[in-house]
Amino acid sequence: MLWSIQSTVASDTSAGLYKALAEQARDGLCAVEADSGRIGFANPAFARMLGYDAEALVGLPFRDLFMPEQRDRVREVLGRTAHTDGATQEFQFRRQDGATSSATVDLLDVKAEGQRFVVIVVRSGNRLPQPAQAHPPEEAGVYRLPKEYGHRNEAALLLDPAQDRVLDANGTACALLGFSSEELASTPISCIFPEAFRLRTFTSSILEQGRSRTETLKCTTRATRAIDVELTAAAIETPGGRRVVATIRDVTEHKQALNLLNEMAMLAEFTPNPLLRFDARGEIVFANRVAATLLGEEAKQGANLATLLPGLADVDLGRCIRDGLALTRETEVGQRTLQLVLRGIPAQGVGYLYSSDITQVKEMEQALWEASQQFNALVQASPLPIVAFDAEAKVWIWNPAAEQTFGWRSDEVLGHLYPLVPKGDEAAFNSRLEHSMNGEMLSGWETKRRRKDGASIDVAVWTAPLRDAQGDVSGVLAVVADISERKREHEELVRQMREVAVLEERNRMARELHDTLAQGLAGIVLHIEATEADLNGIAGAARHRLARAKALAKESLQEARRSLWNLLPRALEHGTIVDALAEEVRQFAEPRAEKASFSVSGVARPLPQSVMSALLRICQEALINARRYARATEVKVTLAFSTDAVSLQVRDNGVGFDAAAVEAPSVGKGLGLLGMRERARLLGGTLTVSSTKEEGTTIEVVLPTP
Repeated sequence: MLWSIQSTVASDTSAGLYKALAEQARDGLCAVEADSGRIGFANPAFARMLGYDAEALVGLPFRDLFMPEQRDRVREVLGRTAHTDGATQEFQFRRQDGATSSATVDLLDVKAEGQRFVVIVVRSGNRLPQPAQAHPPEEAGVYRLPKEYGHRNEAALLLDPAQDRVLDANGTACALLGFSSEELASTPISCIFPEAFRLRTFTSSILEQGRSRTETLKCTTRATRAIDVELTAAAIETPGGRRVVATIRDVTEHKQALNLLNEMAMLAEFTPNPLLRFDARGEIVFANRVAATLLGEEAKQGANLATLLPGLADVDLGRCIRDGLALTRETEVGQRTLQLVLRGIPAQGVGYLYSSDITQVKEMEQALWEASQQFNALVQASPLPIVAFDAEAKVWIWNPAAEQTFGWRSDEVLGHLYPLVPKGDEAAFNSRLEHSMNGEMLSGWETKRRRKDGASIDVAVWTAPLRDAQGDVSGVLAVVADISERKREHEELVRQMREVAVLEERNRMARELHDTLAQGLAGIVLHIEATEADLNGIAGAARHRLARAKALAKESLQEARRSLWNLLPRALEHGTIVDALAEEVRQFAEPRAEKASFSVSGVARPLPQSVMSALLRICQEALINARRYARATEVKVTLAFSTDAVSLQVRDNGVGFDAAAVEAPSVGKGLGLLGMRERARLLGGTLTVSSTKEEGTTIEVVLPTP
């Protein structure tokens, strides 16, 4: 009702409606002009309480409703209320018939049309009771409430303060307190009203002065629930002496509402955020201090809200109030960004606007958005695969480089389990994931990962933990580098270093052979020739044996020199593989005039040293075998270049052999074919031997080239 009165004074557009509500209200309402002290409005309920006609009260000085000795106090209370948010006071009114009655009233300061009013509210349960007449007891020593109290809706009690007894109670009082009338009649007053001292003082004043009074006290029900009651009491005469008749009204909820209202008023005034109240026309009714500071002098009563805050230009504030809508808007005020929250209250005919400064929030959102854009750009542009997954190994970042390297599209991976773990490595991956979720990092960890096509590749992995707003690890970010090519280059380097070491050892052996075996054989030849010169007259058989020994020594020397040539591929030091092979074919044909030819197909190109050395050695071994074992008279050598390989074919017309039997290693057998095959295998190539007895032999080697 207080809000209704305030709205009545504040909003002239609804004056008719609010006046009708005030006239029909059960509470007594009276509006007094703060300056003149005259009554400007009184509703019928207030007039009936004082025994007046409502129209007769309008214009009457408010002080005339009190005894002369009370008028100064009334003037002081009205003046004090006109500068506060309201108060509660006890007044002793003088009725039109001259009788006096006390009542507790609420006073509220309001302003309307440039004039201040003090609104007096007498609640309906506090009807300014008249001094009651005693009724004779129905039985000796039994006292009853006056009949008019027995039938009232208010709870009423007949009390004997001197004996601390409740003499009688009506049905409303029994229902309120939870006792029957017989139980109340045997219950001490102090058990119902625990504030015994206050009650004793209160009732003593009533008995001594004979005037009615109103007091707010604590009351205890049968369920031991403490409630606040407003007790209005008057003295009555009974055959047994003066007693007190009292009406009580439960004001617990009313007090809670008043406390809540006061708390809300304090919160509204001292909240660190702007708060405004507006009416259906969008005009400001109330602005707290923060709103006034933020919006300046323009945020005053009657100012248009949409004009002050452009963000509300498209909002129908009247509809917001009528329909009880809740809306949220953002607007700029100077250099600040405000978030506005509006809520309409149809019952009060007003709306509330609460705003919060979200400038820093918007700046942080912008900074986060920019950082997110930069991160996304970095991830998308990275030449290395970048993957992020959670504690369950479900992927939520998969950049284009990852798609290109591993073959899976992002829509095939995102939200699914991490697909790169080779079969059999799941336990090791889960263990590593557990360590990563504990905050551990990896730096260049080398392992294997699988592609979509099933191929396994060598990778190096760098990881870092991803943390949420609470600082807990929520996932893992991994940067993966394909190091397969690097691994191959490393293996090639190791192989080349091994070959260099082998060549160095072969050179050493060649020097040793040259200094020992070759020189020894050369010396033997010289000694045999000298012996032949000294023994010209020896028998034919001895001479034949010397000739045979000299021939064997020369042949051994030639083979030793050829072995030195095999160990030291000097032909490749200053020429190409084509030149070296042509020279080998020429030397094969020279001693005995065998037929030998050499041809090249494809476009010749530079080859790695290891490939050229292998081709030369295989060719030399094949030619030696053709002469020594196959007794061939014709040899054809062909070198063929293709896009990614080079092949060498040596074909002879010798006696042929069983390739499987010859290649099986055993004590006393040569290692020629096995050595050729091993050379080809070390370079990733293949060697094929085709031979048929009496039809010749073909040896072909194919080596891959970069």
